[in-house]
Amino acid sequence: MVIASISIFTYLTAVTFFFEKDLFKFFKTIIFFSIYILSALFLMMEKSTAEILYFLLICVLWLPLSIDDLKSNSVNQIFLYLASFLSCATLFIVREPIFMDLVISPLLVLVLILVAWMIKNKKGREAIGSADYLAIFSLSFSLLVYTIGIWIILFSVFGMIHYVTNNRQSIPLIPFLFSAWCLVYAYF
Repeated sequence: MVIASISIFTYLTAVTFFFEKDLFKFFKTIIFFSIYILSALFLMMEKSTAEILYFLLICVLWLPLSIDDLKSNSVNQIFLYLASFLSCATLFIVREPIFMDLVISPLLVLVLILVAWMIKNKKGREAIGSADYLAIFSLSFSLLVYTIGIWIILFSVFGMIHYVTNNRQSIPLIPFLFSAWCLVYAYF
């Protein structure tokens, strides 16, 4: 577990260095993601090796997208599609999802599309970016059905805290989806 922690922390530092040139934001980003990833690794001490490897794969795939979204409010579409596909495809190696797992994620995305559509009609602007839908589907797909509500509450709270502390009009959702996913996947 120590090797996994050091490896993922080194990867986080390298990816953050690629995206962030401001020293204060560099350390702020590393501290933010380190808290969630290293806490999740600590919580996963009793999990199987396959689950830990899956967690590390998701970290490798979604960290660059999270940092890119945090920095620029946009992500590389090709890498987003690749990360989403690999996240869902490799889940079948770790565990076989039950039928409800396969139904809940698309329904969750459908509900979010409807809510975003209602907000767009009321306020006249997009509530959720197009990349966020795919991220929500991909990350919720690997969670157990009864943990999806906890995940939604966590990433919503993280987003609201970010909005209040940074006074930003647009909230990059992927970093908070990923951070909350780390904790929920590791704990349950």
